[in-house]
Amino acid sequence: MSTRNILMIISLVAGMVTEPFMITPIMRSRPPIGWTSLALISVGGAVAVFIVLGFQGLIGNQQNLRLWLNYFALIAIYFFGVGLVAFILGLIKLSIQPHSVFFIMVASGLALGLYITKLTC
Repeated sequence: MSTRNILMIISLVAGMVTEPFMITPIMRSRPPIGWTSLALISVGGAVAVFIVLGFQGLIGNQQNLRLWLNYFALIAIYFFGVGLVAFILGLIKLSIQPHSVFFIMVASGLALGLYITKLTC
């Protein structure tokens, strides 16, 4: 098993373990996060990652671009782990709220930004 795969597994498990610490501030946020906010969060994450990493590709710094692509991928996997547990707990409690899918939307936005960056740079 490669180092990259091990880091991905550790990142996913760490996200799943730390979910209670991550979801509580989202649940208590004021004003509360609504369903319409989730699309903005996802699209905003994708645009932000593309802009940040796009500059590395624009200046031709391929080594830093690869490094940051890997870092952001680990962050997206971590957020997916947090979101997966939050979503499953929401299903168990039969109350899917916006905070239940918040981190899945963050992870999907990061993943979309990484994919677009990888295609264009």
